[in-house]
Amino acid sequence: MTDVTETDLMPEGETWAADEDVDTGGVDLGDLRVNFSQQEAEASFEELKPGRYLATIFSGEVAFSQSAKNKGKPYWKLRLKVQEGQPQAGASIFDNIMLFEGALYSLSGLMKALGYDINAGSVRVPQLEEIIGQPVGINVRIQPARHDKETGKDYDARSVVKGYWPAKGGGRGGIVSQASSLEP
Repeated sequence: MTDVTETDLMPEGETWAADEDVDTGGVDLGDLRVNFSQQEAEASFEELKPGRYLATIFSGEVAFSQSAKNKGKPYWKLRLKVQEGQPQAGASIFDNIMLFEGALYSLSGLMKALGYDINAGSVRVPQLEEIIGQPVGINVRIQPARHDKETGKDYDARSVVKGYWPAKGGGRGGIVSQASSLEP
């Protein structure tokens, strides 16, 4: 039996080469150089320790669930950064905020922490642009390692956001929501 290589899978007469249609903007990717700032060079991806932090909603995007139960339903994928002056300042944590009925606990807590009035019934969900850059208090806990029966995947223990509170008042606000988000 002989080994099959990538070249063997190419149509006859073709060779593997860089895609000539890609505009690299004049950047030579074979000798790409970058300049790290001191903060970037010292950055680590250490898990946030359990506790309460003042954070900023740094970025976000709308995504759609791929789970069998909630396929196609929208949610926000948020990145929050711990504010300067806090333990682990600059560290990031990610949270998924479900945007569909039956899973709105985290959205309710986040909106209340940001100063929105929430009442039962129809409520307009803010656009991501309205919340990016906003300060918010977060309650971080460690989610134990787990096995997802639906996908068969194993997940390590990790830091998760388990509640939001208003950032006003120096982080002394009470927890607005401690409900756990459903996985998308």
